[in-house]
Amino acid sequence: EFDGLACALKGAFAQGGGTAGATVGGGNGGGGGSGDGDSEAGVANADAAYYKDLDVYLAKMAELREELDSALSFGCVRTSMMLTRYPGAGARYARHLDATPEQTGDVRRLTAVYYMNPDWKVENGGCLRVYVPAELADRVAAEFGTEGGGAAGGSGEHPEGLRPLDIEPRLDRLVLFASGWLEHEVLPSHAERSAITTWFY
Repeated sequence: EFDGLACALKGAFAQGGGTAGATVGGGNGGGGGSGDGDSEAGVANADAAYYKDLDVYLAKMAELREELDSALSFGCVRTSMMLTRYPGAGARYARHLDATPEQTGDVRRLTAVYYMNPDWKVENGGCLRVYVPAELADRVAAEFGTEGGGAAGGSGEHPEGLRPLDIEPRLDRLVLFASGWLEHEVLPSHAERSAITTWFY
């Protein structure tokens, strides 16, 4: 499972940079490489850095899984992961749940979203909007406010008595929530936005 994720992430990261993308093309016999040994060595070093960061993330998720099982008797049976990259230009994801009562078999129970967006600005949009009881939204907004990258309360009440709460996708932020309970969406993003989502079943 982890080996497959590593390969998928390597490909996604490589597509994000011109040099790495060219080297991938050349390595596949497509003629996209420069033929410069120093350039290829530089890309290899970049790949090594990605793998190092990925190894750290995988280790932390394994630790979290063990802690959930030992401290909360969570009984995790498996995990799955997904890398998402929004290109900007208003890309978004509609309101949804990560799990529904109709699903059978192994069901997502806990969602963990880790953000990889350095120098994120408010005007970039792309917040994770979650829908929570009004009392909880007020408590979070009072504690974090809108400064320093905290979570800012969205405006407006909804018929089901929930209130939107916006969370900026800032670098090194990890958000955990119940997969089958918390409705959420990604607001329009006006800059490139990347995250790794892990589901615990």
